[in-house]
Amino acid sequence: QRTHLQQDAWIPNTPAEGEIRIDLGVAQKVRGLRQTVDRTPVVSGFYEETFRIIMKNESDQLIRVEVDEKPPMNLEWSIVRASRSYKLESHRILFLPEVQSGNALQLDYRLRIRQPGL
Repeated sequence: QRTHLQQDAWIPNTPAEGEIRIDLGVAQKVRGLRQTVDRTPVVSGFYEETFRIIMKNESDQLIRVEVDEKPPMNLEWSIVRASRSYKLESHRILFLPEVQSGNALQLDYRLRIRQPGL
């Protein structure tokens, strides 16, 4: 049982009767890691960044994970490639992978990001 707050965040403006989602933190027997793997300048005014998410299922049953990624920047971006199927929803990337019992799953995606003008 948790006895203290592990992290805090700002909740964006939500309309009346709107939905918010609160991440309650680490689930028992399911672990996750998110990394920035690479950042490379490409053409003038753009760079590409690769992100990796690793999910490990230590439980005795198949799990379906909802990975709701909001790229960590408020810049213009597009997906160059992803290792799993995804949906774009409200400037977010939604992955719905299944992870077999006792296994780990790696999910990689690469974004092309416009650098801010000065």
